[in-house]
Amino acid sequence: LRSSTPDGPFDAVFGVAPTDADGVALATLDLDTDAPANGNDRATVATVPLRFGRLRLLNAIGAADRPLSLALQAESWNGSAFALNTLDSCTTLPTAAVNLGRRRGSLIAADVTPVAPVTLAAGAGRLQLGAPGGGRSGTLDVALSLGTTATDAACVGPWTPTPAATAGAGLAALRSNWCSSAYSHDPAARATFGRQRGSDNTVYRRENF
Repeated sequence: LRSSTPDGPFDAVFGVAPTDADGVALATLDLDTDAPANGNDRATVATVPLRFGRLRLLNAIGAADRPLSLALQAESWNGSAFALNTLDSCTTLPTAAVNLGRRRGSLIAADVTPVAPVTLAAGAGRLQLGAPGGGRSGTLDVALSLGTTATDAACVGPWTPTPAATAGAGLAALRSNWCSSAYSHDPAARATFGRQRGSDNTVYRRENF
C-alpha cells in the first residue's frame, strides 16, 4: 500500500536468502537489509523503481460536430511536485470505467459516449468522446471510476451519471487529492461541445499570452 501523502521516488532493492531442507544456503550475499547491524544477509535479485502516482484527466473544448479528446496522463511525485511519468506505457483505462453526466445546453443522455479504451504511451493518452448528434451542443462532466467497483469517488458533487460506469478500472493507487487532503479521489474533467466555436471561415488563429 502507498503512503497517505506523496513521497519518493524510490528504487526498491529486492533480495533473497534461500536455504534448502538440509541447510545448504547461498554462498555469496551482497545486500544488507538491516544495515549496519549484521552485514550482508541477502543476495540481490532485482531493483524496481517505486513511484507515488496519480492519473489526471484534463478539460477539453471542441466543435459540436466532431469527436472531442480529453488528455489523460499519468503523473508521479518527483520529490517536490507531480510531473508526467514518461515511464508509463502500460496503464489502460477501459471505457467501462467512464462516467458521463451533469449535462448542460441541449445535450441528451444518448449523446457523447467514449469511443475506445485508452492505453498510455510515455505517460500520456487521450480519452475520445463521440460527437453529439442533431446539432446539439453543451457541456458535461466526465469522471473515472479507478477503484475495484463501478462507483466513482470524483469531486463532481452529488450526481447520477448517465451512462454510468459498469466496472472499476482497478487503479485505486492512481487516485489523488483533487478536492481534499486525502489521496482518495477519482479524476474528473469537463467536456465542452460547441460553446466556444468561432467562424467556420477561420483556418488558423494565433493567440498571444
